[in-house]
Amino acid sequence: MLKNDVKTEASSPTKVESSRGISLLVPNGPASWARYVPGPSPSFRFKGLSPRASRAGVVACGCACLMLSGINVALMGSVSSTTSYLTRVGLADGKQHTQLLIGVINAIYWVGVIIGALLIAPISDQIGRRRAIVCAGIYGIVVIPIFACLQNFAWALALRFLNGLATGAFDSVGLNWAAEASDARTRGRSIGLQMCCAALGASQSYFLTARRTWSALFVQFATQAMVGVGVVTGYGIQIFQTGGWSSDLASLLSGIGIVIQASFGLPGAFYADRLGRRNAFMYGALIGSILLAFVGMCGYFVARNVDRDESQTKAYSSAVVALVMLWSAQFGLTWRKLRSV
Repeated sequence: MLKNDVKTEASSPTKVESSRGISLLVPNGPASWARYVPGPSPSFRFKGLSPRASRAGVVACGCACLMLSGINVALMGSVSSTTSYLTRVGLADGKQHTQLLIGVINAIYWVGVIIGALLIAPISDQIGRRRAIVCAGIYGIVVIPIFACLQNFAWALALRFLNGLATGAFDSVGLNWAAEASDARTRGRSIGLQMCCAALGASQSYFLTARRTWSALFVQFATQAMVGVGVVTGYGIQIFQTGGWSSDLASLLSGIGIVIQASFGLPGAFYADRLGRRNAFMYGALIGSILLAFVGMCGYFVARNVDRDESQTKAYSSAVVALVMLWSAQFGLTWRKLRSV
């Protein structure tokens, strides 16, 4: 009867704590070589902490992992549009072939993210989630500063791939550990908080670089892109520019939109388990699709009236901003916590 109550990391430690506070033995312990890996062992417990405080610490660690991952993903995408970076890698001439090579650099990053997530999964099963997080952190500390010192296209290609490995590892093991350690009644809240931190980290890139690029389209998973986050997050600047706003102001408005997502994600995370996650997703997808349809309509009328009626152009431009902000709010309340299902 206690088998379903076991709260353990996927590494199957020799002794784990059940949800009733009883120590149970699990047949398969960590790999024999795991003791040489830095970090706490799967069976290690911090003394003096209540179960609630321990779970809060796990969620806080997951929030830190996702925030760092969000900053890394969005900032590295933003770098691709800066003149100094393009000049350094020899891709500043603006030719079509050059744009293709820039796309290759961005694509190889996401190949690294996928491979990093796949590689860390069996490793974390062998050594434990916490040791896997420590290893991913050490790896990121080594690789990311080297990326800042790149000198040419070959460096950029290789280091973007290695950088993607770190992001994929953090995303995978951080979310898994938090989900496994959280109480089933509050799991939606825990994952929702982490996704808010990921959005908050990603939003900083809008203010750290001159422009954002389309590469942030993959900040979230494809199912989130289907309900508009890929469009608004990745093409936010282009959306506001279609609405008649300047490049710099469009960048600022895009960053504000992501901050709104994170802010409204907090109440959405806390009430996710009470209101029902699947119902929230269905209604969120419906409302979001309607708002995005209106955004497209307003953008069309802006382009139509730009040379005819200045007052109408300004009115529809303001409507674009209002609708995108409303979309960001509803997305934070509903779909921001997607991975908690």
